[in-house]
Amino acid sequence: MSAGETEGDVVRLRKRDVVGLLGCLVVGGAALVFAIGGTRWFSRHIAPVVYDLPGGSWTVGAGLGLLSLVG
Repeated sequence: MSAGETEGDVVRLRKRDVVGLLGCLVVGGAALVFAIGGTRWFSRHIAPVVYDLPGGSWTVGAGLGLLSLVG
């Protein structure tokens, strides 16, 4: 509650507030889509290189498991 408002006052939603909120949602959604797409692209291009390492997928799985465990 801002200064001058009482408990029963109705807070109006301004057009500028709605536009700002929608803008944040659109930009955040676009960033999320690009982040997911970027990780998919990265994994598709890096997987053949990583799986050619000695131990292949077992080594990668163990490394990523340790990375997840450490945090």
